[in-house]
Amino acid sequence: MKANRIGVAVLDGKVRAVGLRDGRVVWAASASAGEGGSIVEPLANLLAEAPRPGMRRPVVVIAVGPARSQVRRLSGLPPGTGARTADAIVANGVSRFFLSNGIPLLPGHSVPGADGMLWGSVFEAPLVSDALDACRRARLSCEGLIPAVAVLDRGRQAAEAVLRDGETTVAAKLQGHRLAAVTRVAPGPEQLPGLPVEALAPLGEEACSYTEAYGAAVAELSAVPGLCPGRALPEGPIPPWRKIAAAGALTLAMLSAAAGPGVAARARAAKAERMIAALEPRALSTFDARAQAVRFAAARDEFRTLARLGGPPRTAVLWWIAGALPDSAALTTLRIDGAGAQMTVLAPRIGPVIARLEKAADILSPQIVGPVTREVVAAHERERATVSFRLP
Repeated sequence: MKANRIGVAVLDGKVRAVGLRDGRVVWAASASAGEGGSIVEPLANLLAEAPRPGMRRPVVVIAVGPARSQVRRLSGLPPGTGARTADAIVANGVSRFFLSNGIPLLPGHSVPGADGMLWGSVFEAPLVSDALDACRRARLSCEGLIPAVAVLDRGRQAAEAVLRDGETTVAAKLQGHRLAAVTRVAPGPEQLPGLPVEALAPLGEEACSYTEAYGAAVAELSAVPGLCPGRALPEGPIPPWRKIAAAGALTLAMLSAAAGPGVAARARAAKAERMIAALEPRALSTFDARAQAVRFAAARDEFRTLARLGGPPRTAVLWWIAGALPDSAALTTLRIDGAGAQMTVLAPRIGPVIARLEKAADILSPQIVGPVTREVVAAHERERATVSFRLP
């Protein structure tokens, strides 16, 4: 339980505040919200009236009603998503998780609920701005803003309660001060808000009005999906020496910013050049090895394809061709696949070559593919042709 804390509830057009000292309620007050629902003036006035014992000023925690805040289980997240990741996802797509009526919404941090699932919250941005402005005027620190439904069991003697905020009514269930279920319901006279806790007894008949404010005062922010804007401005005027020091620091920062990028860039460039020089031999050898591996893989795949297709040994095919070609013919290229073979022949005349091939027993259906060209080889005229044939 926190000592010297002020809990505030913004609910149903009212601003209510409860002051704690060593965990005991020592002060309570309320005021109506201003025009358009603004809470700057009423909250600032209430905080200015709050007692401030000792040297340490109290901090402020503000509970916001369901009309200006939302809280819900963050379903649809990837399994194992942590709170920080969930916060980033919600911040990048608030409308995916919460309803929007055109008023900007500020998301708070997410926390696990009673079932271990993450719960998140959002607050109307104008309300957050008003709350922080009021705390600054009162020279107090705003420790956080939290949904009022998340602390219903802190100020009531029940783990289930109904909270009405203007035209919005919410039923909440908590287990171990952690959210278990939150649903919007239709208002009804039979719905009871729950009895206040014993700590509110000093307020008498008004205790029921301050249950949410007390819940904010005693809440553990680490267990509530709220918004923690940080501390307010420092107390009192800023000393002149701090202004001079700040001006000097700003001047140094500007000078560093002017000279720093060039120096840093040159240092990074030199470091990059050294790294490239060290990695270049390794990179070249890696590229060469990769090229050899690619060629080997292609040859291996071709060999496996031929092995699956079967057929006579390649040396036998060469033997058949050598026996069928005349002595005056020369074989320049030969390609063998599963369907047959194709070779390029250079001879004085291609006609006699085809006639010899047709008579060979192991060379089937020889035929010329493409044109027959003439060329001079070693002062002799020769014909070049591509001949395809099938294998037995």
